[in-house]
Amino acid sequence: MDLYFIRHGQSENNVLEGDPALHHLRKADPNLTAIGYKQAEQLAIRLATQPSTGSSRGPLFADSQNAQGFGITHLYCSLHLRAIQTAMPTCEALGLPLVAWKLAHEHWGLFQYDEQTDTYTAHPGPSRTYFAEHFPKLVLPEDVGEDGWWKGNREDDAAKNARAKAFYAELLARHGATDDRIALVSHGGFFVSFMRAVFATPYAEESNWFLMNNCAISRLHFSQRGPLLVYANNTQHLPYEYHTY
Repeated sequence: MDLYFIRHGQSENNVLEGDPALHHLRKADPNLTAIGYKQAEQLAIRLATQPSTGSSRGPLFADSQNAQGFGITHLYCSLHLRAIQTAMPTCEALGLPLVAWKLAHEHWGLFQYDEQTDTYTAHPGPSRTYFAEHFPKLVLPEDVGEDGWWKGNREDDAAKNARAKAFYAELLARHGATDDRIALVSHGGFFVSFMRAVFATPYAEESNWFLMNNCAISRLHFSQRGPLLVYANNTQHLPYEYHTY
C-alpha cells in the first residue's frame, strides 16, 4: 500500500497565522482562499498523471518520486470544508469517489474562539443536507446527520494522539495487505500525530514536527517490512507563487 498524505490548500485561517491581533477573526471551519483553490487545481493535475503501463507497479524505487504518475485507487478527505474543497478537483479529475474519513480531522476538532471570554466553544460543522447540496459527490459517514459531524469538545493532546493511532489501525485494516494507492487530503497538525503513530516517536508539542506546506504531498509505503517514508512535503507541482503554509 502507498499513502499519499496531502495537506489542504491555503485556508482563510492560514492567512491569519502569526498575528495574534487577528486571532479573533479565525473561523471554526474556514474555506479555501483564492490561492488555495488554485493550489487544489494544480494538485489535481499532478495526481491525475497516470503511470505508463507497468511503470509504477514494479519495484518501489523504480519510480519513488512518481515521475511516471500515481495511479491513485482511493481518495479520502477529512470533513473540514478546506479539505473537501481541496480534494474535489482531484475527485473530478480522477473520476473516483471522494470518501470522507472522520478520524482524519485536524487537531482539536471544530471550535470557535470567543475573544471576550477567552474560551473555545465547540462547533458542530455542516449538516448532512449542506454537504449533499454543496458536495454531491462526497461520500459521507452514515452517522453524519442534520446536527453536524463534530460532537466533542475541544480535543486535548491525549485524544488527538489516540485518534491518530486509531486512524493508522483503520488504514491498515482497510488497505494494509493490498497494492492500493491512496490519496488522503487532511491537515498539517494531524500529519504530525499520524507520523508519530506510524513511527512510534515520542510526543512533544514543540518538537518532532513534520512540516507540511499547503497542498504538499508526502508519500509513505507500507509492506510486511513495515512503514517507509519515501518523501515528504513535496510541492514541485505548485508554482513558486503558490507556495504557502
